[in-house]
Amino acid sequence: MKIGIIGYRRHASKHIFTLQNKLNIDNLIIFHPSKKAKGITNYFESLFECDGIIVSSPTETHLCYIAKLANAGYKGKIYLEKPGFINLEESYTLENLQSNHELDIRIGYHYPYQSKIQRLQQLINEEDIGKPISIDIVMAKGISYKDWFESDWRSKDKLAICHTGLCHSLSIYSLLTQSFEYESIDSMVYYNQDSGYYDTAMAISYNKMPVFKSIFSWGAPLIECKINIITTNSLITLESNTLTVKKPRDSFDKKGNFTSPKVIAKEIYHDEGIEPSLREFILSIATQEKVDSLDFKRSISIGRKCLSARLIQNI
Repeated sequence: MKIGIIGYRRHASKHIFTLQNKLNIDNLIIFHPSKKAKGITNYFESLFECDGIIVSSPTETHLCYIAKLANAGYKGKIYLEKPGFINLEESYTLENLQSNHELDIRIGYHYPYQSKIQRLQQLINEEDIGKPISIDIVMAKGISYKDWFESDWRSKDKLAICHTGLCHSLSIYSLLTQSFEYESIDSMVYYNQDSGYYDTAMAISYNKMPVFKSIFSWGAPLIECKINIITTNSLITLESNTLTVKKPRDSFDKKGNFTSPKVIAKEIYHDEGIEPSLREFILSIATQEKVDSLDFKRSISIGRKCLSARLIQNI
């Protein structure tokens, strides 16, 4: 199996490391348009012989590379790093390219492939767990207060917190509910007067159950991933790598008063990062299983929702 990678630094380096050290894929072709270094080619056409291609270059180059692959008649599988486009217009161009050329594209939202997130989906579909009432997701890392952030590209892009951060929560929500009616979700980005950046994003949907709310911030203490799910019979919490389930709803003390349900399950997971999503990509190449077109459309919708967020500047 031969895998091509467009890009070699930052996130692309994580793909290269994971393929070589976790998935034992050594036959790689790494492309960069101008970098001169051992193991890197500047010849784009060399990617055409690959069974799969990972596009992990800067986002503003993604559409150009997808168009080149489409026009060349490439029929292998494509792993396109999220969101895959820099504005709404590009999202429709990408969608048309995929449809017109029958491109087999997976957009790289990796959280839904992690064991702990898939376990959440399994739990909320169990009958005795009850029907979901609300889903709350919070993630944070205080990078907007670091000295280097001022010169980082994310400080210049007011929507970066959405399409690089909040998008993870939306991808989790899409998996858990098995739907993504993005018209019902309101997304916004807040300006932080203390840090001086648009560093906090929120998404909310309250038109029907389960009610959904998510916050992603670069201006708060570290919260790796905290998910609270309330159902009609259970309280489910995932905090970092620890998942707990409390139930049933009808829990009483000796006097017959309602009391907090007891923990009936506690499961510990480990950090998996992008490995599960890449493993699934490699497996799809081996089995020749095509990406679900509905999954592609959901991924496109997530990116659009992030790039259409309202900007809110506190007064």
